[in-house]
Amino acid sequence: PNCKAMMSARRGAASFCFSLDAVIEPSVWAGNFQVAKMCLERMKSFDVSASHLAAFDSEVSPTLRAGSITSKMRIGGGLSPIHMAALNPSPKVLEAMLKLEPHALTHQAPSGLQPVHVAAANQSSEA
Repeated sequence: PNCKAMMSARRGAASFCFSLDAVIEPSVWAGNFQVAKMCLERMKSFDVSASHLAAFDSEVSPTLRAGSITSKMRIGGGLSPIHMAALNPSPKVLEAMLKLEPHALTHQAPSGLQPVHVAAANQSSEA
């Protein structure tokens, strides 16, 4: 179930989800890794994919697969794991994702945000 479906069943949880939903995309736009990671970790119970979570790891997940790299979140502005990996201060995960899906570098969220925009705004990049 997504946040909208949960709103009627668990109003408090859905409200919490919508609050995080309103914060995660602006934090990615601003290049704030810590805020985006905190939001995503708290949104785990709202159908956030394993690939989205793996994008914040410092090491490449052995479960990372092509096809999941551009999957959009149902909430949070439709951001994909490749957007999250571009925010990661360690370039390892982004590099691994781009090896699996090179075209993902230009993958757009519904707002027009591309991973290259996120990487340029990244406040904590090692690169």
